[in-house]
Amino acid sequence: MDCGSAGGTKTLSFSNTGTASLHYRASMDLGGLFSLQGALSDGSVSGDVSPGSGATLTVVAGIVPTTSASGAVLQGSLTVTTNAAGADNTQIPITMTAQGSTCTLTCGSFAKCTPSNASPYCANTATDNANCGTCGNSCGVGEVCTAGVCALTCGALTKCSPTSGAPYCANVATDSANCGTCGNSCTTGQVCNGGVCTLSCGALTKCSPSSGAPYCANTTTDNTDCGTCGNICPAGQVCSSGFCTITCGTLTTCTPTSGAPYCANTMTDRANCGTCGNSCATGYVCVAGVCTITCGSLSTCTPTSGAPYCASLTTDNANCGACGTSCTAGQVCTAGHCAITCGALSTCTPTSGAPYCANLASDNANCGTCGTSCTTGGQACVGGVCTATCSSSETTCNGMCTNTSFDPSNCGTCNNTCTFAQGSGACSGGGCILASCNAGYLDCNHIQTDGCEVNKNTDAANCGACGASCALGETCNLGICTANLSSGFLGYWKLDDAFGSTSALDSGPNHLNAQVQGPVTFVPGAGKQGSGAISLAGNGYLRVLFPNDAANQGTGVSIPQGNITFAMWFQTSASVDGGLQVIEGSTWGGGCDRIVGNGGGTMLQYNSWSEVNMSGTIAVNDGAWHQMTYVLDETNGFKAYIDGVLNVSSTTATGNCGEGCSGFNWASDYWIGRGGGCRFSADYFVGLIDDVRFYDHVLSPAAVLQLYNATK
Repeated sequence: MDCGSAGGTKTLSFSNTGTASLHYRASMDLGGLFSLQGALSDGSVSGDVSPGSGATLTVVAGIVPTTSASGAVLQGSLTVTTNAAGADNTQIPITMTAQGSTCTLTCGSFAKCTPSNASPYCANTATDNANCGTCGNSCGVGEVCTAGVCALTCGALTKCSPTSGAPYCANVATDSANCGTCGNSCTTGQVCNGGVCTLSCGALTKCSPSSGAPYCANTTTDNTDCGTCGNICPAGQVCSSGFCTITCGTLTTCTPTSGAPYCANTMTDRANCGTCGNSCATGYVCVAGVCTITCGSLSTCTPTSGAPYCASLTTDNANCGACGTSCTAGQVCTAGHCAITCGALSTCTPTSGAPYCANLASDNANCGTCGTSCTTGGQACVGGVCTATCSSSETTCNGMCTNTSFDPSNCGTCNNTCTFAQGSGACSGGGCILASCNAGYLDCNHIQTDGCEVNKNTDAANCGACGASCALGETCNLGICTANLSSGFLGYWKLDDAFGSTSALDSGPNHLNAQVQGPVTFVPGAGKQGSGAISLAGNGYLRVLFPNDAANQGTGVSIPQGNITFAMWFQTSASVDGGLQVIEGSTWGGGCDRIVGNGGGTMLQYNSWSEVNMSGTIAVNDGAWHQMTYVLDETNGFKAYIDGVLNVSSTTATGNCGEGCSGFNWASDYWIGRGGGCRFSADYFVGLIDDVRFYDHVLSPAAVLQLYNATK
């Protein structure tokens, strides 16, 4: 083939002479001068040939390179692989011969450039940015190839070449670093304007002194350039709004008819009192800007007519206590008050009426001091003291007659006051006794010496009344036992788990997650409490496995036999209640008890071991949410509640454990949503269950109601 021309095609045929189907795969090396017609991206062609049939492969020759000399042989290799024994890998050589003379690129006055990854081409090395001066020499960004040299293009700007760094373009008319010419830098405060460094003053004024460099000045405030450059304000003046003005600060500038202006304090200056030029007369001073007479320690009094004068307000009968206040006849001004003169007697001033003279030694209305009256029967003022005359059954205490057999302030003897902690005392036969307790306190131990020792609002042993003890886990708040419903959990399953969960998270301290048994659906948004509930269709339930039992055959937390509380919310409209819960045995032996449910009716039934079985009185399959609370109390028996109200109870004792106690001490499982058929034919539950709680203590009736109200 001629150089630069495309080769032709070559057809290769083969046949299947065997008795089985023949599979073949043919390929050419990628990137060579040969290829297979219809090849895949990997360069191969494959197919199947039936017995007695044949197949054809077409080899396509590529373009002969322009650099090939006449007679040059261009080689390739075809590989054929089959599944036939003995012919599984055949190599077939392929050749193509170049003819004619060698193809050569001719560039004339241009240069022939040969890149490493493309065909040769002709380039003008005088102007070609990719081959400037020589092939492959590329000019940088912003440069052009001129006469074979890469040069910066600045247009109307000036090309500046610093001593270090690359050349750059500059506007020498405005560039402060190249003002007028490259490298001419303006000093601080100057700008380049028209190629000349010039002082820049903005809103200020440019001042040029006779010697020294020009500078910028604020002619509205500059004392050396006030109003105009070079106008200097004299000493004591400042430049204000472009005028030299005297400075007085908080004082006032006064300008006399002759002489220079000066500063004056018009509040105290006698020559400028209140205003400039107002002069106070002799004997007057300037006080707060007013000319005032000076009286020293006396007071200045100004009559309705006549000149002001000085007076002593403590002794002047015409100005007693205040100017113009005159004392009446028989009175004198003493310490600024008009008072009568009583000599050896005392002046007493009643709340109403005129003052009068009294003998404080014998006056029953003013005994010892004005206004002290001897009012108790049998008392008289003797020597300025109210003195009593007591009967034979009374005692004089603090000037009063009293019976010390009954007086709680003088019990048995004077000044012996009957006092008790948080209570009130009484006196009986000369001895103190506790009469009553203060509000909120009780005397429960009946010991006089400690008074009312019980705070009935906070004492859990005497909450609201003596002996009214709060249950375990409850506190006394304002005299009412209140349960801490968020503590004391053996387990707490909120049932707010995600849809598709395989277990229900235990939010209590023991982390006893409930495992899904059969179909159990977690339904977000369907719960009574929190964010979800479980839905049961009568064939699934939750199982909680405890690691220990009440007989301590394992390790860790176990199910107690008594003094426990179960509580859960449920909703059903099924024809029978089914089983809400059961305690089962699996690890240490079989058995079941503490079941709640009804497999044949609509009123829940309750069980404790084999001896105690109770039937409720409330139908609960009405489609509404209800809360069931189950309490085993070893002191008060077995109680079951619906919606915070007692439904049924029993004090029957089990044979091997007692009242409010289950004999099932090897229990290991707690099932939620199933009764297992243990009692009352109750097995699977149908409906919704939410907020299941298992407490390690008894909830009192008040706490059960508190739980219902807190979660309903």
